Amino acid sequence: MEKITSKKIGTRINTLLADKGMKQKDLAKKLGVTDNTISYYASGERTPNLEQVIKISEIFNVSADYILGLSDIQTRNETIQGINAEIGLSQKSISTLKVERTCGDTEIVEFLDYIISHPNLTRIINAIHTTNKFENNPQIARMEIDGNAIKMEMNAIYKTYVQDEFWKLVKGFTLKSKEDNDGEK
Repeated sequence: MEKITSKKIGTRINTLLADKGMKQKDLAKKLGVTDNTISYYASGERTPNLEQVIKISEIFNVSADYILGLSDIQTRNETIQGINAEIGLSQKSISTLKVERTCGDTEIVEFLDYIISHPNLTRIINAIHTTNKFENNPQIARMEIDGNAIKMEMNAIYKTYVQDEFWKLVKGFTLKSKEDNDGEK
C-alpha cells in the first residue's frame, strides 16, 4: 500500500482545485478554516485531519482514498473502484465503456470483448513485451554482434508480427460481425 504523505495530499488538493476552477479561499470557506490553512495543506506543510479529508472528498465528490493518495481513482462509485482494483482499467476507460454500452453503441464493447477474450491476445502482448525488451534493454544491445543494425532488424520483425497479429484479430471480428448480421437476415 502506498504511503500517505502531506505532499501527496497537497498535490491532490491542488489538482482538484484546478480541475474545478476553485480558489483556495473558496475551499477554506466551505471547510470553515482560514485561507492559510488551505495554503498549508496545498503546499504539503500540514495534513488535514480525518474530518477535513471527508469534507474535502464531499466538496469535490471524490473518494477520500484519492485525496489521501491511496488510489488514483477519483470516483466514489464503488463499482468503478472495484473494477479498477480487480483489472486495472482507469476510471476514464471504465466510464467510456459504460457510456458506449449505455448509449446503445455496443459495437465498441463487443469489439473490445472479442479482442480481450481472443486466444491470441496473450501471444501478441508477449510479442509487444519482447519488442520493448529489445528497445529498452542496454544489455541486449551490447550483446548484439553488429550493434544497432541487428537490434533494429529484430525490432522491425517483432513490430511487423505484432501489427499482423493485431490486424488478424480486427479482421476476425469484422468477419464475425458480418456473419452475425447475415445470420439475422
